[in-house]
Amino acid sequence: MIAALKSLMNPWLLLALVAAFLGTFAAGYSQGDDNGAERVQRVLEAGQKAAAQARVNKILANQKIEQQLQANAEKERKATDEENKRLTVELADAERRLRLRAPRPAALGNGELPKPAGPGAGTAWATGADLYSDDGIFLTRESHLAQRVRNQRDTCYRLYREAQAEIKGASQ
Repeated sequence: MIAALKSLMNPWLLLALVAAFLGTFAAGYSQGDDNGAERVQRVLEAGQKAAAQARVNKILANQKIEQQLQANAEKERKATDEENKRLTVELADAERRLRLRAPRPAALGNGELPKPAGPGAGTAWATGADLYSDDGIFLTRESHLAQRVRNQRDTCYRLYREAQAEIKGASQ
């Protein structure tokens, strides 16, 4: 037994055992490092693939919302166009009736304006019933234009609120 211990004490044998141990350790470490790097790469690629798919799904969902909002905007535009056509018919009818009124007389020679068609500013209600035809037509056209602007504004507000609600719902 002492001879076996003496043979183990041989420095070359100890060096060979240490080298074998270090070689085995280095090979295991290298193999583990390669396997770990591959595993990390697979996890990274899977995460990138999942993130890319999520982006694609989000883009498709946003496109669907955009198409829906565009379809709703087209419906609103058609409804507004119909309302504007109705207002134009009303305007033409009002102008036809207003042309039956008396025209505004020319200015007097001394630079004074002609007298009002009706009782004047002292009346309790200003209805426009006593306006001359030119004045009535002008005010009716302005009223028609103002109503068209209000309709357009209301349409914009409705579409904006709808888009805002859709976007808020999509982001949650």
